[in-house]
Amino acid sequence: MLSPTPSKLMLLASLLPSSLSAPTIKRQSSIPSFVLDYAPVVWLDTTETFFPGPISSQLLNTKPEVNFTVLSGYPTPLTLSNLDSLNSQGGTAVSLSSTDDFTTYPAWLDGAKPDATGKTAGDPSAAIIVNDYGNGTVYAFYMYFYPFNLGNEVFGTPAGNHVGDWEHNAIHFEGGVPQSVWFSQHSGGEAFTYACVEKQGDRVVAYSANGTHANYAITGDHDHTIPGINLPTPLFLTDHTSQGTLWDPAANAYTFSLDNATDTFTAYDGTSPTSWLTYEGIWGDEELPSSDKRQHYFLGIELTAEWTGGPTGPNDKNLGRSNICGSSSCSIKTSLAAK
Repeated sequence: MLSPTPSKLMLLASLLPSSLSAPTIKRQSSIPSFVLDYAPVVWLDTTETFFPGPISSQLLNTKPEVNFTVLSGYPTPLTLSNLDSLNSQGGTAVSLSSTDDFTTYPAWLDGAKPDATGKTAGDPSAAIIVNDYGNGTVYAFYMYFYPFNLGNEVFGTPAGNHVGDWEHNAIHFEGGVPQSVWFSQHSGGEAFTYACVEKQGDRVVAYSANGTHANYAITGDHDHTIPGINLPTPLFLTDHTSQGTLWDPAANAYTFSLDNATDTFTAYDGTSPTSWLTYEGIWGDEELPSSDKRQHYFLGIELTAEWTGGPTGPNDKNLGRSNICGSSSCSIKTSLAAK
C-alpha cells in the first residue's frame, strides 16, 4: 500500500482496487534483482593461462589504428569515457592495436586470475546489460572480457590467436523468471532452457574453454568445426572445458540498461562510463597480412591464420534480439548432451 502523499495522483493510485494491475514501468533506477540472482558463474579451465582482465586496461596497452597506421588527433589519454570518438575516424575499420609485439606474449595479455571468492581485481572485467522491453520481457547480457584469445591448434599448428576477447551469456526472462540461456561460442553459440542447465543455487553455470574462452554448458571436449554444433568427438577445431578456477563476473562488473528504441546505454550507478559501449571498431589488432613473417597458416590455408583480427564489442552482439539466439532460426535445447 502506498503511503499517503499530497499528490492527488498518488492518492488516487493508492485507492485503486487491489485486483487492478499496476502499469508496467519500462526503466528502473537500479538493476533488477533477478538479473543478479540468476547471473552466471564461470568455470575457467584447469589449464587456463589467459585470464579475464579489466576492460579499461586494454586502452593502456593499445593505440588506435586504421590499416596499420596510427590515427592522428585522437583524444589522449584514450579512456572508456571517450572511446566512441574513434567512430568518426574510421568506424568499423578502427583497431585497438597493441603497443607491444603481441606475438611475444607480453605480460598484460595474461589478465588476472580471480581470487578465492571468484572476484577479479581492479576495474571491472565484465559488463551486465539489461534490455527491458517493458512488457515483462527482459534480456540480460553478461559480457566477459579477456585481454587475449589463444586459438585452437589445427593438426599441431596454432590458429586463431588474437588480442582482445569478448564472450557472453544471455538470459531471457519473462516476469523475472528465467526461460532460456545463450552460451556464446566464437561467432556462434548454443541456447538451452534454463531448467536444463547446470546451476549453483539459482545461478547459471558456464564453462569457459581453455584459451578461446568460448562458453559451454558442460565440461569436456567440444568440436566447433560446424558453428552451433557441439560434437563430443574432436574432429578439427576443438575446445576443452573443465572445473579449474571459478569466476564470478557479476562480483566486479559495470551494469547498464539499454533503451532499445534509441540504442542508448545508461549506467545504473549513474557514474560508470558508457561511451565505450558504442565504439564500432575492434578490441585488438588487425589480422596480420601474409607478407608479415610472424603470420603462419596450416598448409597455406588463409582460414587457419595463426594471428587473426580482434573482436567487436558488446554493441555488436545483437542486444535488441527477439529470441535468445539472436537469429532468425533458434533451436533451444532441452538437454545438455553434446550433439
